[in-house]
Amino acid sequence: MIRLLSCLLFVGWGPLFGAVVNVDRLNVRAAPFPEAMVVAMLAAGTRVNAVPANDSWAEIPAPETVPVWVASVFVDENGVLRDGARLRCGPGTVFAEYRRGKAVPGEKIAVIQKARDGFWLRIRPLPGLKCYVSRKFLKEKTPQKKTPAGSEVQQHYVTGDERPVSVEGKLVPLKDAVMDSSHELTLEINGETISVCYLTAPRLNLKLWENRTVRIDGIQRWVKGIPRPFVEIGKVSPSWK
Repeated sequence: MIRLLSCLLFVGWGPLFGAVVNVDRLNVRAAPFPEAMVVAMLAAGTRVNAVPANDSWAEIPAPETVPVWVASVFVDENGVLRDGARLRCGPGTVFAEYRRGKAVPGEKIAVIQKARDGFWLRIRPLPGLKCYVSRKFLKEKTPQKKTPAGSEVQQHYVTGDERPVSVEGKLVPLKDAVMDSSHELTLEINGETISVCYLTAPRLNLKLWENRTVRIDGIQRWVKGIPRPFVEIGKVSPSWK
């Protein structure tokens, strides 16, 4: 159910992708709420790749200037992060923990500074580390990109916001195709059918799965002007709930 809700929560939020800071100085925070720790600032005109965190906040890649600390016990002798490492805003457990994407096995760190006791290490921000800014101080600006001939559909997808997802629901055909999607994933909540996301699968025959409850593993992408995400299916399997 958690996986379902994580996808469902995106349904009501409008797209926000390539954007520009439209205030003199914009606070960058460790979490999407006003009381969260400020970890960096962005100047007016700074361009960011932003995706919706909720209707008030946008998620952006952590700027290079943010303070990132990790306890030295979570770093092995080769400078590789151990499983379970938590990246924080300061040298102590009282500091907020950053949110990040899926960790990369064997991920090495670059140490910038050591705390006086040597137990905490300040490191360079790792790929996938997330920060948050207020959406009202961003101006959407999606660049136009040239695409090769024959890929007209793909030019609508917004780059920089792809993420792996696992979602469950009922796979049903669309009455009218939406871009290159002929099917969608739906949920029944309080007797109401809700569309969660559109599905694309160029190498799969989705007719075999129509009107069945399934689990979808794939890559989620957004399209400007469409309120629900698209999920490119990597794997589809029956859900045995």
